[in-house]
Amino acid sequence: AVTGHTHRPVYASPGEAPYFNPGSGVHPGSLTALEIEGPEIRLVEWRPGARSGTGAGACRRILNGCRANLYEILPRSGRN
Repeated sequence: AVTGHTHRPVYASPGEAPYFNPGSGVHPGSLTALEIEGPEIRLVEWRPGARSGTGAGACRRILNGCRANLYEILPRSGRN
């Protein structure tokens, strides 16, 4: 399950119920989001920041311990 805006981020680990929540999403000076790409899911934080040569931009970082392969987390029956 993927939910949001509970103000409590939750990130499943192998062996736990497959439940993910980015928390409130918007924080003073940053926002958090879940990114899903292929079989990988990760919880990331975005902050305003300068980009080399362009001035304005955003800095992205994956929060510690918040990156996993969904094939390792989802039960076999939940895979397509």
